[in-house]
Amino acid sequence: KDGVVVSQGGGLNGFSIELQDGRPAFSIRVDKDGATVAGTRAIDGGWHHVAGVLTENKKLLLYVDGELAAETKAPGLLAKKPNIGLQIGAAQISLVSDYGKGEAYTGLIDEFAFYHRALKSEEIAEHATEAHAGDKAPGALMSCSFDNGDARDESGNSINGGQH
Repeated sequence: KDGVVVSQGGGLNGFSIELQDGRPAFSIRVDKDGATVAGTRAIDGGWHHVAGVLTENKKLLLYVDGELAAETKAPGLLAKKPNIGLQIGAAQISLVSDYGKGEAYTGLIDEFAFYHRALKSEEIAEHATEAHAGDKAPGALMSCSFDNGDARDESGNSINGGQH
């Protein structure tokens, strides 16, 4: 019920998606100033699509199963790539937020995708319903299906562990 699902960065700059008491959240930290947007309800033990979006007008949006679950104001935009690398299913030494209690996520992750733009709500709804079938993350900077038993980037951008 608690854990950091994905995180890049830490206490200075970064983002993370976490669960606390089963409730999903999306957190961001910009120049040490942080914000977290959290769902009001815990998700059950089935499969769920969770997406965090940081918009150009500095809003944090949290989507659960293709539906907007919560939104709040962000402290700013990430001006550069965080110094602490991307980790999927694990917490960083320096946390983006206390949400998730710094625990590693112990559930299953079926897919992960990272975009360098704010997806529109319609796009997130499509992803949540797997409307893309063979191309589940079109235009993603990084995409992992874990189908090969590892977190190899399948976006075509070759962003694999230790390289970026």
